[in-house]
Amino acid sequence: ADPASEYELGEMARTARVWNDALEHFGRALRSEPDFPAALIGLGKSLVSAGRAPEAVAPLEKAVRLEPDSLVAHYQLSFAYRRVGRETEARKELALYRELHEKQQQASLAIRTGFNGDISSPQTAEPPE
Repeated sequence: ADPASEYELGEMARTARVWNDALEHFGRALRSEPDFPAALIGLGKSLVSAGRAPEAVAPLEKAVRLEPDSLVAHYQLSFAYRRVGRETEARKELALYRELHEKQQQASLAIRTGFNGDISSPQTAEPPE
């Protein structure tokens, strides 16, 4: 009855490529918590892997709506769209994935620079402010 536990069991089954078990566990997680983005993504991945890409689109679209900044959700939705022949939507999702990836890379660099200082600045006799 615990959605987080069902999600983890679903991930274990997905990793082991036991699609029916993965689908069952992700389904249980989503019955308890319908707006669980990670379970929606896991369900979508498992459906695509099980050869059921048309069924994967809806949960992945919902995951993108719930977490519009999720790299994984956009990438997986792009993959599902491509599998069902929706090339225009697949390209759009892949572009969103790339845009978000670039933003996250820039944010990561800014954080590292904040912690470590701007190591690309020339050394001076005066300490930085």
